[in-house]
Amino acid sequence: MRFGCCSTLEGLEILKRAGFDYAEMKVGILEPEEIESKFASTFRQIEDVGLPVEAFNVFIPGTLPVVGDNIEPERLDRYLDVAIARMGELGARVVVFGSGGARSTPPGFDQDEAMDQISEFLQTVAGKLEGTDITLAIEPLYKPASDNINSVQDALKMARRVNHPRIRVLADLFHMAHEDDGMENVIDAGGALRHVHVPVPQLGGMSQRPWDSLYSAFLRNLRLAKYEARISIEDNGGRFQHLESEAKMALDYLKEGWAA
Repeated sequence: MRFGCCSTLEGLEILKRAGFDYAEMKVGILEPEEIESKFASTFRQIEDVGLPVEAFNVFIPGTLPVVGDNIEPERLDRYLDVAIARMGELGARVVVFGSGGARSTPPGFDQDEAMDQISEFLQTVAGKLEGTDITLAIEPLYKPASDNINSVQDALKMARRVNHPRIRVLADLFHMAHEDDGMENVIDAGGALRHVHVPVPQLGGMSQRPWDSLYSAFLRNLRLAKYEARISIEDNGGRFQHLESEAKMALDYLKEGWAA
């Protein structure tokens, strides 16, 4: 198992010192709609730190919808080509398709047509990922973030509909908990499960809902599913108060939970 954490450029060095195996970053950091020289500076900064960026999230910005009447096919096609190429240069292995702003159904738009459009979009992405080392993982989001694909089963259904080896599924403990998505659903996902997110665990000084029992059940079911890829800590809601001191605590908590 490889353990990572979602990060900004500024956090990479801290995560490396804490002992994470990799970082996960937003695709926007690659500036896919900007000229190569803008990306070159970011590429050098990441390379200088030396922590692999094996995962990316927020694949498509809300300003570039893949659902509805305002899709811009040529712009979207250019964006995909550049984003995939730049992720590849950094050695990415997985890109997360959450992107609630881009995939949510616009008011008054037919929901069945929206799902057709998402399927078509993923077919296009799958073709572009052929020949790379990158797999797309469909992320179920809780309803405040998207009106569609809200459970692991929903994501699995879409992946099966697309039916391509480059399109797989993500399980996110934060979203699963808020949607009462049964932890056993990660077992049902089986070999289609390609990436995992967990929230920042309960650390000293934090006053939040207890995650211990949820973590335990989630990680247990991941083991039953024979999941062996990556788990990224994602700071939903700004739970990290001081990354420098808390990053290693969070990593240790996750590793201990996985080994239990």
